Amino acid sequence: MIQDDIRQICYEKFGSYSKLALKILYEAHNFSNVHQLCFNTGVSYKFVKDVLYEFAICNGDDYIINESYDFAKIYNTITFSQIQQYENEIENLISQFKHHNKSLDHVSATANTLLKRVEFIFNNIDIKYSKILFLGDHDFTSIVLAYVLNKLNLDYSICVVDIDDNVLNFICDTAQKYNLKLTVLHSDFRFGIPTNFFGAFDLIFSDPPYTPEGMSLFLQRAIKCAKNKFSSIYLCYKTAELSPAIGLKVQKELLKSHIYFRAILPNFNVYTAAEALGYRSDLYVCSLTSKCFDNKNCINSYDIYTHGNNSIEAKRPVKIDYQEIVNLLSNMLKTKSSLIKIVSDKKFNSDNSILIDVFYKQKRNKNTNYPKESVFVFDFTYQNVDVIDLRNFIMSDKKLQFGIFLNNQTKVLKNDKYKAILSLYNVNEIYKNDTYSINSFELKNEVLLSNKKVMLYKNSNLKNAYVSCVTQNNAITKNQAREEFNKLPIKHYGEAMVFDLPLFELERLYESLK
Repeated sequence: MIQDDIRQICYEKFGSYSKLALKILYEAHNFSNVHQLCFNTGVSYKFVKDVLYEFAICNGDDYIINESYDFAKIYNTITFSQIQQYENEIENLISQFKHHNKSLDHVSATANTLLKRVEFIFNNIDIKYSKILFLGDHDFTSIVLAYVLNKLNLDYSICVVDIDDNVLNFICDTAQKYNLKLTVLHSDFRFGIPTNFFGAFDLIFSDPPYTPEGMSLFLQRAIKCAKNKFSSIYLCYKTAELSPAIGLKVQKELLKSHIYFRAILPNFNVYTAAEALGYRSDLYVCSLTSKCFDNKNCINSYDIYTHGNNSIEAKRPVKIDYQEIVNLLSNMLKTKSSLIKIVSDKKFNSDNSILIDVFYKQKRNKNTNYPKESVFVFDFTYQNVDVIDLRNFIMSDKKLQFGIFLNNQTKVLKNDKYKAILSLYNVNEIYKNDTYSINSFELKNEVLLSNKKVMLYKNSNLKNAYVSCVTQNNAITKNQAREEFNKLPIKHYGEAMVFDLPLFELERLYESLK
């Protein structure tokens, strides 16, 4: 049996623990007794027995390894010194990112820390078979891991999901520049995660906001993405030395999700800021239990950060009179006010509001029960100007929609990063006062008659949306359309929903549809 077959079997049986199984097999030829092998590897008796059961003949605690199996060099590890040579390259690469967002609790890890994470991940999972997800990645660990694995000429599967389009665009641009195989999607974890990420990953890495609400929410999303109980979750967290009560509160929140702290590595991460924590945080290595997947402790907190509009202490910056807006639009559209639906944060709910997380969940599950006559008005006033998400408009199925913006937020409507989305609409300001304005977003007729309709699909993944649109407008078969799709630069996003794509990839999609 060749090495790849052995690795495949170990992965299928032990998931993210397959690297540990490979270590046992690599050492097994030096011994003939299970107890000796346990002592030498530091692995539990039951796990060693389970591994040997697949590849050895056992007689009680004695075993004989099958000579036909090739265990030579099957357990590969790297030392930090092997990859430290890339530290200057990594530092220069990540220093090119200039959009650190304090309101999203962004604090950059050092290049040295990123390489330490790479070493730790590589030595603890079988990179070739394990799918890795970075749940938020303002540190760009995904880039560094892919960069190093490219240098080592190894196969890998790495995905990233984040709320910050600046982060996502930097990752996409860097991946294109250095030929890194990264799949990157957009999501606000408070409202859910991309459905094609459910139950898909062997390792989930995250450096969440260091609040009980933030840590708990990110952990729950990580569990949702975990393939099975053999998956692992790595979390970064620390509290100040004289604030153990805060740390205890966070750990209690994490334990509600029925995870086990397999290890807590102190001061593993070093940052360029965060002096309140001594510029460092710990790495929590977490194992899942069966109860993790039955957990009903679902948190839907909107306030999870330590800074900005969505921090725990944040105050409503302005008071919006929703009823005034409803009356204004009712008169303008000559429709009943009850059909005006303002998609809003729950803190600022009103009779005419639906919650943004409910809206997202229904769109992702393709389950909407609103009357066809409903008018959607998206309230952006509670969001930080840097994280306003105009994807809301392509998530909706309305030809005419509206957005409420604080006056200092309207600059996003002139931002190049949204040009692919805004090119689908005629945008007009229909109302303005000293505090906020209302803009209409009306679909252009030519969009409805062209392949650009792919951008508006809500009820299928990108590949199916593309095939549906192209076969509708051109005299080609579905098989031909699928072949066309497989030639696109974003073909690896075929299973994703259009509104989950990063703006960088939406732009590439838009260009390919011209």
